[in-house]
Amino acid sequence: MSIGKKIILAGVTTEILFLLLLGFYGNLFWRAVFILAICSVFLGALALFKKGEVSERALFVFGFIFVLTCLFFPPRGSADINNYAMMGRIAGVYQANPYVTTPDNFSADVFYERIGEVWRTLPLTYGPFWLFTAVPISVVAGTNFFASAVLFKLLAIAFGAGCVFLLSLILDITAPGFKKVGVFLLAWNPWLIFEVANNGHNDIMVAFFILLAVYFTVKNKKMWVLPALVLAVLVKYVAVILLPIFVLWMITSEKNKLRPVFWLKTTGVCLLFFIVCYFLFWQGLETFRGLVVQGKLFGQPFFYPAKVLYNVLGEDILLVVRNISYGVFFIFYALIILMRRRLDTELAVVKMLLVIAVFLVFGLSYFQPWYLIWLAPLFIIVFSKQSSKLAPWLTLAGFLFYIFY
Repeated sequence: MSIGKKIILAGVTTEILFLLLLGFYGNLFWRAVFILAICSVFLGALALFKKGEVSERALFVFGFIFVLTCLFFPPRGSADINNYAMMGRIAGVYQANPYVTTPDNFSADVFYERIGEVWRTLPLTYGPFWLFTAVPISVVAGTNFFASAVLFKLLAIAFGAGCVFLLSLILDITAPGFKKVGVFLLAWNPWLIFEVANNGHNDIMVAFFILLAVYFTVKNKKMWVLPALVLAVLVKYVAVILLPIFVLWMITSEKNKLRPVFWLKTTGVCLLFFIVCYFLFWQGLETFRGLVVQGKLFGQPFFYPAKVLYNVLGEDILLVVRNISYGVFFIFYALIILMRRRLDTELAVVKMLLVIAVFLVFGLSYFQPWYLIWLAPLFIIVFSKQSSKLAPWLTLAGFLFYIFY
């Protein structure tokens, strides 16, 4: 059997396994079986892509089929889409400020009962740029749950397609020999398709703007690197954690020292983005109340020693664990930055990304697998030169977490 036919067979097998996973998701045993089976087929298909020339048509056709399958299934493992709709309706339908108003003020709304109990008392925790995309969808969909879910999924899919396009452009410059494999790791990645096409998580928007910042970096258009990163922050604030990485990239890749006038211009554009996006919603520090409250939330931590402590000593111990985790993260992150002159820039970036990933998984007291979405394309880029063998496993890690949830 030719490699092309094997790829088609892998695509058909993945499609069937996706359908079975979405249908049997509620059963822990079958969920584990189908997730492991999908990952195995994905890794097998990756091996085929590495062996010989495979038509890009097969790559994109089956990627489209996987996405289409998930688009019309109800979300699995997350109800965030309902929360998106509720927040969009607060701003678009009720003309209220979701940064200072909570869903509890609109308990008669049809989406209210569909959001998690903890989120009913929280103001908006996402950035205003995301809100600008959510409001039109909420207004157009109205009270139609199905239309709302499909439109939010289509929004996520559009940004996911943008991520594939940007990754292709970036790898054309940084690692042309790895381009097809890198695009495969994103376009066929079962975890990303599950989170983006089925659950519609807005983290893919963060990934898009981060990739845009990377693209401007490799194209030496440094004026727009930080503004692109700011747009990611204006979707979800966590993206600010990447600021040291991009500043490091910009400084070390420039032969001549960047002049003060450059920093004034680029930070001026960043400030303009903030002003424009927050103009309608700004209420001082109260604007970030939802973010502060969310930071104090505790869930069942993924870190199993913390789970044991939680079960024995109760929730109070999680505050200690969280503070220790934050401290360890900032120490390691700062040390890598301070030691950058002793390290190759790319190696320093790899270390920083790994520290961020470990912190997100084990350091947060409220962790969800989709928090890692925006890290996946970055790992593909940095490991395209370092070690392509590790990249597939890192991009599948979030999917495997669902076996334990």
